Amino acid sequence: MSSEIRKNLLTLSDYGYSVLQIETYGACNMKCQFCPYPLREDKTSKLDINIVYKILDKINFSDKSFEYVTFSQFNEPLMDIRVFDIYKYCRKKGIPSLAITNALLFKSSEIRKNFILSMPHEVKISLQCLDPLKFNEQRGVSIDPKKYFIDIYKYLSELGERNTKVTIDVACNFSNRFKNISRGILGISQGEPSVELNPENLRINLIAFIKKLNKFDKTFEFNLEKIDKLINTSNRDYMNNPVLKLKPNIGISLKPFIYGRRISDYKPFYGPTRCENRILGVLADGTVAPCCLSYDKNLSLGNVNSENIEDILFRNKDWLNDLRSFTKLKEDVCRKCMGEPTKRGNMFRGLIKSYREKIVFK
Repeated sequence: MSSEIRKNLLTLSDYGYSVLQIETYGACNMKCQFCPYPLREDKTSKLDINIVYKILDKINFSDKSFEYVTFSQFNEPLMDIRVFDIYKYCRKKGIPSLAITNALLFKSSEIRKNFILSMPHEVKISLQCLDPLKFNEQRGVSIDPKKYFIDIYKYLSELGERNTKVTIDVACNFSNRFKNISRGILGISQGEPSVELNPENLRINLIAFIKKLNKFDKTFEFNLEKIDKLINTSNRDYMNNPVLKLKPNIGISLKPFIYGRRISDYKPFYGPTRCENRILGVLADGTVAPCCLSYDKNLSLGNVNSENIEDILFRNKDWLNDLRSFTKLKEDVCRKCMGEPTKRGNMFRGLIKSYREKIVFK
């Protein structure tokens, strides 16, 4: 790419972002307890496909800080058949793409085939719950979890060792019991209450899931020692949790979950803080959202149906710089996002933030 062309592209890291999330369709086929999706009003909007490509063509993907583009924020991307062509476009253009799917549509052999052929660079299967007795309640559906697991096995087996990296995410909230108890005493969030709290229960269900995958397709490794290591080494760091490899390109990871709907439920934090969110979102109605937890128009930078994304970000650059500085937040929705379940928790959170600011950002 010539320097002149690159000069005219939008570098998201100039605004503090390294991930771009574009909803092509606002709908999801699950209503998970940990997700804000059930709270949002707009579940039907579709983003004009020409606008999607226009945005993609404008972003500087040569930026070394850029991680990936994904076509979901709170939606299920495979509900929009246009997304397969978009993944192919990203592969053709060398745009790093991540597909995040709940895999519910894997029951369709045609969708599995189209998804595999579209070749997103990475796939995250948002499996989250392995307990058949808790699955439907947690994910807001009424299905047979065992059949759902088999559909995932089919996709993984059919994928083989193609040039797509797949990680199966399983949610948990048990990384350190002493810390969880301490956080409860301090009034600080202990994490998402609907996900697995018991390590032994998760171990039993994880063993059953991988053992049945191995029985379905012997090329997937079943190793009890590695399963135990995965559970014992999980931690609160969502970004850097270990992955158990089932194949060279397929693995499973345990993910600690925050309280996903906390924007609407938490006590607002009024002290100085900084937002380190790295994700810029474009919702299906065109709303440009400054973070991955913004699910409606309450916190909008603008709308790509009426403005170019580069103009929207440039117009909001001072606001974004202020958001990332250690100052008091101006928006109530941001104060709630940075808050805690209790006023006491907010007090201790403020002390933690101030200490971290001195140590990390000195």
